[in-house]
Amino acid sequence: MLIIPIPIPGKLVCKLIETLEKSVAGYLAPWQILRIAGASLESERRDKLLSAQTEKDVELIKQGKAVLDSQFNLIPNPEIDNTANNYIKTARSNQTIKTMIKELNIGKAILHAKETLKDDQSTPSEEAVDQDWLTQWFEYAGLVSEEKLQQLWGKILAGEVKSPGKYSLRTLNLIKQLNKKDAESISKLAPFMLDNFIVSEADSVMNLPAELLLHCQELQLIQGVGGPSLRHAFVSMYADRFAITLTFGDKLFIVTSSDPKKENLILPVYSITSIGKEVVNLINSNIDETYLIEIGKYITRQGFNVQVSTK
Repeated sequence: MLIIPIPIPGKLVCKLIETLEKSVAGYLAPWQILRIAGASLESERRDKLLSAQTEKDVELIKQGKAVLDSQFNLIPNPEIDNTANNYIKTARSNQTIKTMIKELNIGKAILHAKETLKDDQSTPSEEAVDQDWLTQWFEYAGLVSEEKLQQLWGKILAGEVKSPGKYSLRTLNLIKQLNKKDAESISKLAPFMLDNFIVSEADSVMNLPAELLLHCQELQLIQGVGGPSLRHAFVSMYADRFAITLTFGDKLFIVTSSDPKKENLILPVYSITSIGKEVVNLINSNIDETYLIEIGKYITRQGFNVQVSTK
């Protein structure tokens, strides 16, 4: 007899489930609360099949072929000939559809959160996720039907479960307003966003469309586009010689100078806002390698020596 072991969920997935069990009332129907409570024993395939079935159920209700009874069971729609009753039936059906779509959107975002955390064996923080934060997350995630944005909301929930306080309410409010074009703009800029800044005079950045940079500035992710050039000064770690280290992704730049008069390295930059830092953490993007080479060349043109190593 072949025995297939049930995978044991990691501690972060368990914390996600516990967090949701305490917080979903009022946002999901009872049958979905039971789904989440039992999620640790369900395979990913079962979860996805249940979401697919919900989509089919919504379509049946839209077509007027089915309704939900008081126990949330899907049943054939009884024939109603009375005109007044038809109006009532239509109104109730529309509200049911809106509710189910919202629940479906939340459920899909939760699945993406589980997917993000399932292989993470980190020990979760003992701090609980703030209830006001969760309230906003449920409201906003329920409005999103676009798959990429559902993934984004899932990553936000996963990150907050792992490190409560990681994403501010201001960031949630910004992401709520993002559309597909906004998400694409952020993805295109992300490979050039370092910890606190973008080197604005690197060739790769200067070749980016001005409207892309201005769009990201309008989204409050970066500052300094279209105005006087911002300058960031890096001060030597030593009093008698110039030497600093710069971390760019997995690369470490060791910048030195044989000139004892060199006191700092100045780079032209676009600064990244606090919201920008939070948002870029949600994008799976590596720093552009060509961009790093350009930064190194820019620094050497200022009379510095650059050594590059991998962290």
